[in-house]
Amino acid sequence: MHLKFILQLILSLFFICCYDFGKGLKLPSIFSDNMILQRETDVYIWGQSYPSTKVEIISSWGKKSNTTSDLDGRWKTKLSTPEAGGPHAIIIKSKKSSVTINNVLIGEVWLASGQSNMEMPLKGWLPSNPIENSENEILNAEFPQVRMFHVNDKINEKKWDFPLAQLNGKWISSNKQTAQHFSATGYFFAVELYKNLNIPIGILHSSMGGSPIESWISENKLRSIDFFVDTLDALEKGDISLLTNNWFDKWEFVNVPNKKRKWDKLKLSDFKINYPAFNDSNWSTTLLPARYDSLIAENFDGIILFRKNFEILDNSHDYFLYIGAIDDMDKIFINDNYIGGLLEFGHWDSKRYYKIPRSILNEGINEITILCIDTGGPGKVKGPMQIESEYKDDIKIEGIWRYKPVAEIHKNRLYLYTSDTDISKRIKISKKNQFFPSTLFKKMIEPLVPFSIKGAIWYQGESNVGRHKQYKTLFPELIKDWREEWDKEFSFYYVQIAPYRYEKRLKNQKSQKLREAQKIGLQLPKTGMVVTLDIGDINNIHPAKKKEVGKRLSNLALKNDYGLNKIAESPRYKNNKVVNDRLIIEFEYAELGLVLKNSSKYGFEIAGENKKFYKSRVKIKDNNLISLHSKFVKEPKYGRYAWSDTSSANLFNVEGLPASSFTTESDY
Repeated sequence: MHLKFILQLILSLFFICCYDFGKGLKLPSIFSDNMILQRETDVYIWGQSYPSTKVEIISSWGKKSNTTSDLDGRWKTKLSTPEAGGPHAIIIKSKKSSVTINNVLIGEVWLASGQSNMEMPLKGWLPSNPIENSENEILNAEFPQVRMFHVNDKINEKKWDFPLAQLNGKWISSNKQTAQHFSATGYFFAVELYKNLNIPIGILHSSMGGSPIESWISENKLRSIDFFVDTLDALEKGDISLLTNNWFDKWEFVNVPNKKRKWDKLKLSDFKINYPAFNDSNWSTTLLPARYDSLIAENFDGIILFRKNFEILDNSHDYFLYIGAIDDMDKIFINDNYIGGLLEFGHWDSKRYYKIPRSILNEGINEITILCIDTGGPGKVKGPMQIESEYKDDIKIEGIWRYKPVAEIHKNRLYLYTSDTDISKRIKISKKNQFFPSTLFKKMIEPLVPFSIKGAIWYQGESNVGRHKQYKTLFPELIKDWREEWDKEFSFYYVQIAPYRYEKRLKNQKSQKLREAQKIGLQLPKTGMVVTLDIGDINNIHPAKKKEVGKRLSNLALKNDYGLNKIAESPRYKNNKVVNDRLIIEFEYAELGLVLKNSSKYGFEIAGENKKFYKSRVKIKDNNLISLHSKFVKEPKYGRYAWSDTSSANLFNVEGLPASSFTTESDY
């Protein structure tokens, strides 16, 4: 052992002496100090050098590899890895250049991807989106053998159409200084693996908030299933940028403000917030509360004014304006008087509560104007929306509002519209971003291929609520797509979206249908699903209990990939049958029995042929069976559970894992 250490040290010192970045040899940043490679396999290593030049790779564990770069200087080769351990060193030589990679560990590598719930860091997004017990977790995050490579999510439109061989990122070891920036879900998943396996764990973190599933699927796959072809064709023509520039060149602009003071001093062209002569009769109308970033164009970022009249019968006392939340920022005026606003980042999910002094109120008709600033991702106003007072003469202000876009963000510029701007002439597709089909696949997945991984964890779906039928096709195709890219049927574990109070406009397209669609992934081999019905937050789309999510994901891997005895699967609807006036439901993964909690509200419903559902009584029969019954349904045919946006878990297996929501209908 001593001799081995000395040999490694000598080799490492030799590598350092040979270290040279500047003479043609280039590597993607994923091949850098502190990286983790998949154990006991042939891993790919690739890069660029001089054209038609020999490239030699030597490892401190004794394995070598040789290849020759092509006419463009690109090269790729395989290197055999040993059992878990390290640290090791790797030298890559080409012509007169050499690069050394130090402190390399051999272990297990997993890809972590999805939207904001996977992106959410261990420190949280304060103040509105904390991670439970994050301060203590960060203080105790000394795990030098747990490392994460964060794929840079900055989108450069000019470079979009070129292969991105060079990933901007670096490997970071977990400690109390760095762990706060790790994906919380990825961190907890990795730590649980490390504690159980006692080997290095690497996470490739590639996620982006607000992204729909189609942005993570390759263009070839989307075209093969005939999805988003028109959009892909439009992107391929290459005339979008020109059309976009022709539109924005008409307007004055300022740099996008980055501080509260700059937002405060921003002058919005010829817009006045309120004054008698201002004519807003030609403004469009919409319903609030709702998501508003799609009112103007596809994924609009910028500033919109919302305006509404309301009546005060008694203006002898103060009132208070209450709004559930505004994404991202706001300034609010009553009768041309500023009453409050949040112009700092991080308050996108914070409740608004502003005092309305009686001195600015009219007895009779008053006017409220909300200036909403959306800097990226979904823009929304959340309910409830009302004007309150201590005298309980509350005024509901939900419903129809007039609105007008006043400024738009494009390429880090804020373009200022005028009061007579005809926004209907604006082209629908303005810029490539995380919402477009295949964009994030090309930006954040393809450059990782074929870096060797054990499997993938996935946390996404919120941005596809309302498109569940489409998701039923897209989700399994994403899994197959990635496996085809890596040429490996790796394990794929994912998180079912949690309960959340979605916008009223989605009344007929509830998230439970998306949860049901997510189950489709289980039809593919080597997949598993984490149910979060018991650890959600109906008032926050980013639940704080990320440790439990990571642990449940890790248990799936520990059981299925590493052979440990872990309870990993939640009870899952299997089939049903009618016995007299009862509907009998059978579950998988409930061999030891089922448990009902929260006896006052079980969340079960039953219906006959007419599909008119009634609340159902429920009773556990045998270990894995429940019986549903209602006096209003004499001939039951359909049953369902937790079939709403905000349902919480009431049914568990004995081991404590919640059952997923379900419906026995086949045409939901």
